[in-house]
Amino acid sequence: MQFEKINLLGAMPFFEKFDVIFCRNVLFYFKEEDQIKVQEKLLKQLKNGGYLVLGNSDKLLITDGLEDVGITVYKKK
Repeated sequence: MQFEKINLLGAMPFFEKFDVIFCRNVLFYFKEEDQIKVQEKLLKQLKNGGYLVLGNSDKLLITDGLEDVGITVYKKK
C-alpha cells in the first residue's frame, strides 16, 4: 500500500497505475475546467477495471470509459 501527497493541478509524479483512487470531496473546490483536467489525470493513472471514488459533493464530468457502479463510485472499462 502506498500513500502520497500530490498537487492535483501540478505535474503528476510517476506511479504504476492504481487499482483504486479515492478523491473525495476535493473537486468541488476547483473551477469546472480544472475539475476536468484533474479527472483526466486521475483516469490516466487508473488501471482498466480500477475504481474511482468521488465524494458526494463532487461531480463526474468525464464519463467516457467509466461505468457507474454505486453512489459516487465508478469503474474504468
